[in-house]
Amino acid sequence: MAIGISEPTVPDKQVRSVTGANGEHLQVTYSAPHGPTVVAQNTLANRKITVSSTAIQLSTLAPATSTHAMISVESTATATDGIRFWEDGNTPNATDGHKLVGGNFYYVDKGLANFRMIRAQAADMTVMVTYFKYE
Repeated sequence: MAIGISEPTVPDKQVRSVTGANGEHLQVTYSAPHGPTVVAQNTLANRKITVSSTAIQLSTLAPATSTHAMISVESTATATDGIRFWEDGNTPNATDGHKLVGGNFYYVDKGLANFRMIRAQAADMTVMVTYFKYE
């Protein structure tokens, strides 16, 4: 597998997801002073989740070995409809939390157990989730 990486100046550690030459998903970790490390991303499962008025913890629906996830919010007729989430274990509500609207995606690269989401308006939202494990 050939992948070209320009090593950035980094203070300690940075993690990025990239696409390899053959379309595979890779995680590149830059650690000073050691340089980049590339690991393969294995897809474990896909889920279609209805997000309603009760916050959902992302890890409860995940395969046990999952370490990361990509979530996408399905588009709706109203461009401002979406979900709210926190990654620190706090519970979001309709007005507090980061907002992710329909048609957008978010990569969860922190602990899945701390990621919680809730709908941001009266209508339920459909969220597609792909769970990964890096090896």
